[in-house]
Amino acid sequence: MWAIVAGVLSGLLSGVIGNIVAHRLAVGRARRERTETAGSYLAALEAEMEDNVRLSARPILGDAKVVLLAKQWENASPFVESLPLPVLDPIRRAYVAVQQYNCTVEYERAKVPRGHGDMDASLVAQAGAANSALREALSALWHYKRRSLSSGE
Repeated sequence: MWAIVAGVLSGLLSGVIGNIVAHRLAVGRARRERTETAGSYLAALEAEMEDNVRLSARPILGDAKVVLLAKQWENASPFVESLPLPVLDPIRRAYVAVQQYNCTVEYERAKVPRGHGDMDASLVAQAGAANSALREALSALWHYKRRSLSSGE
């Protein structure tokens, strides 16, 4: 009889241990996948910010007005929220500046007759502000990445 009880307890204990190990492995795998996904989104966001720096340096091309990019910001927002505030705040400020610039471009397209250039000075000033904010955000992100790599995070 004791052999049966010992066998049942042994089987039960093995099952519990197996479930704990499987759960820990699944949690670790999910954490790694989230980290890799966050890294991918962060890399795409960084590339978008670099593109926006280049675009905002020359916001007016003849009669055409450049629209800055914001798709990767939309995609990366859930992952970016976990960044430390000294990194997150400059990125948020940069995309507020991008949005303000883009709104001015949309308004100019809708309200100003083509080729009049009535809002060119305002667009250039806002593009300059966006450019500065984007450069600050990139700098904060690069410093964060450098610290993360050197500390092995």
